[in-house]
Amino acid sequence: MICIGIDPDKGWAVWNTESRKFVEIQTVNFWEIINKLQIWGTGFRKVKVYCEDPSQNRPVWIKIPDIKDPVKRELAEKKAAQNVGENKAKAKLIVEYCEKAGIEVIKQKPSKKSKTKMKAPEFEFLTGWKGRTSEHGRDAAMLVWGL
Repeated sequence: MICIGIDPDKGWAVWNTESRKFVEIQTVNFWEIINKLQIWGTGFRKVKVYCEDPSQNRPVWIKIPDIKDPVKRELAEKKAAQNVGENKAKAKLIVEYCEKAGIEVIKQKPSKKSKTKMKAPEFEFLTGWKGRTSEHGRDAAMLVWGL
């Protein structure tokens, strides 16, 4: 079976459950994710998608205390909130696409327990992946690693 991990904010990872290895880990945009789902979802193997779904978390008001200038801090906080909303919308569209295409999809709630936000050396040591990765690719990979 092929398990695909998706961080809607640009992360893509493909895990082969038979070989117990990653096939690919990439940083891609939303439309590349949809294109890759079209390709992987029509293959001969069973595919299961694990999509990080930030809408399962409670809404939070982001506070950025490191910025001393109140105007700059407010702008940074608004930008962070906008990014969270954008990420939620992308996740929703990816899940809808999978459902309409007949691809099994599981919505994963982001949490501190989910081994995401891992630095590259720790990720390489844990998974054995030698290729270059971004934070987004590693986040997607940790959704499916070891399944």
